[in-house]
Amino acid sequence: MSTQPMLPFGYLPTQWSSPAARKNIVAFNVLTQLVCDEFGIKPEILKSGNRARAIARPRQVLMYLAREDTARSLPWIGAHIGSRDHTTVLHGWKKITDLLGDEKDGPRLLEAISKIRSNYPPHSGPS
Repeated sequence: MSTQPMLPFGYLPTQWSSPAARKNIVAFNVLTQLVCDEFGIKPEILKSGNRARAIARPRQVLMYLAREDTARSLPWIGAHIGSRDHTTVLHGWKKITDLLGDEKDGPRLLEAISKIRSNYPPHSGPS
């Protein structure tokens, strides 16, 4: 009978820890400002109910990046982007994911997202 070493109590290897614990790359308020700066809009407008594509697309980019690069839940993200439901956040994330594969809009969107990510502070932590 072989014995394997016991892990300390509460220890989980990185591959077993929750994805959210590994995604805490940027603070939400920093992310919001970076998205607004990239698209040339104010945070108040981003969080408004305006459905114009010029406002909705940056809002969806914020939803996408918040889901990918923060440890925040979908309900939390929605609540901080103008009191939106978690399903709206999920839709925004999926919309951007789909557009990134699009021949027409994908390269332009990927460039914007890459530029936003390149401006992340070294470690801004949770917010």
